[in-house]
Amino acid sequence: MTRGSCLCGNVTFEFDRSAGPFELCQCSRCRKASGSAFAAGLWVPRADFRLLSGREWVARFEAPVRESPPGYQTSFCR
Repeated sequence: MTRGSCLCGNVTFEFDRSAGPFELCQCSRCRKASGSAFAAGLWVPRADFRLLSGREWVARFEAPVRESPPGYQTSFCR
């Protein structure tokens, strides 16, 4: 069991297992969204993920498709 939260603590979650691998994306959109040289990500099966609190604090940004699919989307704590 892994538990986590956003930086302010309003959004909490847990998951049983990850579907790995742990990835570092260095595309221009991930760099801009993270404010870093890369964005870190780990895939978790939906059935193994539970949002414990703060659903109302979660926002989603969807950028338009640039040249070809897929588009870009990210979720974050308001």
